[in-house]
Amino acid sequence: MKKKIILSAIIILVAFLPFKAFSTPISIVGVKDHSVSGDLMAGMEVTVKFEGSATTETFIYAATGFQSGAAAGNGWSLSGVGSDTYLSTFEWSFDATTEIDWFQINSLPGYTVFDIIWQPDFTPNSFYGYWQENGFNSDGTTTDTDIRNGIEYTWTFDNQIYIEGSTPPGEGDLFSLFKVDFTDPFSGRFSFELDTDITADHPVPEPSTMLLFGLGLLGIGALGRRKI
Repeated sequence: MKKKIILSAIIILVAFLPFKAFSTPISIVGVKDHSVSGDLMAGMEVTVKFEGSATTETFIYAATGFQSGAAAGNGWSLSGVGSDTYLSTFEWSFDATTEIDWFQINSLPGYTVFDIIWQPDFTPNSFYGYWQENGFNSDGTTTDTDIRNGIEYTWTFDNQIYIEGSTPPGEGDLFSLFKVDFTDPFSGRFSFELDTDITADHPVPEPSTMLLFGLGLLGIGALGRRKI
């Protein structure tokens, strides 16, 4: 009986501990720049799950013009527009004309990482990060449930990032996976504020090739990957 009571107490304690990323940390060579425009994140993978089925599909985020990029699938799109994801003038928008259960962004294929902590700890060259629900006083929380503009959702950051040669799991400010899980099936527009950095091995294309690169990725993305 005593053992059962102790075990129950441990379970309750663990349940109330702050959530931390649960996947194995991922190393990168470093951070190149903390100022990232909408077109510099080309290559990110955006996955969506449709309501009422096990069907998901993945499309590639591509540069669509000056300081802008997007991924678009069947009845949904994710776009990013602005000169710097850290600024309030930058706009992330997820739009859906069909009901969606969740969407997630895998940033590493686009040589990009999500930066969620403003200060005092940060990975070298990442400087100040920002995630709207943590604000400027982030304690490193990586998942929670919030309501924004009447939309209830659970957000999660996973796949923590650290710099090669440093001690894993890193500073706890950088992640490569961001997921939004809607409490109720969602359709409409969901806008959010989330800072990103680009990695040191980011192949920044020349301006003359940027648009062609984006059009190529959009062509690939149009094929998508649909899973049932």
